[in-house]
Amino acid sequence: MSVDETRELVLRYWLSWQEGDGESMRACLADEILFDGLYATIHDPDRLVEFRLGGDPMRDVSMLESFFGADFAALLYAGRSATTGAHVRLGELIKLRRGRIVSIRSVAGSRPVVDDGD
Repeated sequence: MSVDETRELVLRYWLSWQEGDGESMRACLADEILFDGLYATIHDPDRLVEFRLGGDPMRDVSMLESFFGADFAALLYAGRSATTGAHVRLGELIKLRRGRIVSIRSVAGSRPVVDDGD
């Protein structure tokens, strides 16, 4: 895949998740996947869609950084947990093969909102 095709697919996946569009989200995933997240390791793409759409929704989500290559992407985004109100920063390393996402490895951290003005 070209870098532009990778960007388009990964952002379609991410936006589908944010918009709650499971069908569009599933279309981005390979039939065999590895999701290695903070709370779960999932290999079934249908279960991943269920997990992502049924989990603690994030509010006020914003993309902080994104990097794309021919067969990988890295995303860094932040939001607020709808359940706890905690501010969460998430990073995801995403691998692609044959036009679909085959791996998502996620890291997360929460932090109090502190802004020193920089």
